[in-house]
Amino acid sequence: MTPARPVAPAATAGGPKPLDVTDARRAWPEILSAVQRRKRVTQAMLASATVSGLSDGVLHLTVTNSAMSRRVMEPGNVTVLREAIQEVLSVQWSIRCESPGEPPQDKRPTLSVVPDPPADTDDAPDDYDVRVVDDTPREKVVVGDPEVTAIELLTQQLGARRLDS
Repeated sequence: MTPARPVAPAATAGGPKPLDVTDARRAWPEILSAVQRRKRVTQAMLASATVSGLSDGVLHLTVTNSAMSRRVMEPGNVTVLREAIQEVLSVQWSIRCESPGEPPQDKRPTLSVVPDPPADTDDAPDDYDVRVVDDTPREKVVVGDPEVTAIELLTQQLGARRLDS
C-alpha cells in the first residue's frame, strides 16, 4: 500500500486555484484511507458516504439513512474526518452530513443545552439522599404451588371453571 500523498491544487497564472467538489471527490479514497489509520469504525461508516457538494468551506456528504448521518456527525467522528482532510488536502473544512429525505441541517430544529444550576441554588432537601427504613411489620406472604395459585386466581377473580379431561 502506498502512503497517502497530498493532492495539490492546480496552479493558475494568478496563483493556486481553490479546491472544488471535484477535487474532494477525487481525493475521497485517500481521505478514507487517512480516516482508517485513525479510527476504523469511522472509516466503516464513511465507506458508503458520497461527496455531494462543497460550498463556503463546508464539505457536504450524503449517507444512506438519517441514523448514519447522526453517527457521522458525532464530534469524535467529525474530528477524525477533519484531521484526515487536513492531512490529504491541507484544508480546514466544516462537515455536513445528510441523508435522502432528511431536511437540510439548517432547517432542522436545534437543540439547546441548558446549563446546570449553580450549586448554591440547589432546591433538593438536605436529607434527599438519606434512605428511610420502614420497620413496620408486614404480613407474611406464603408462596404456594404456582399452578394452584394460578387456578385460584382464574376461578376467583375471572370466574373461570376448570375443565377436567
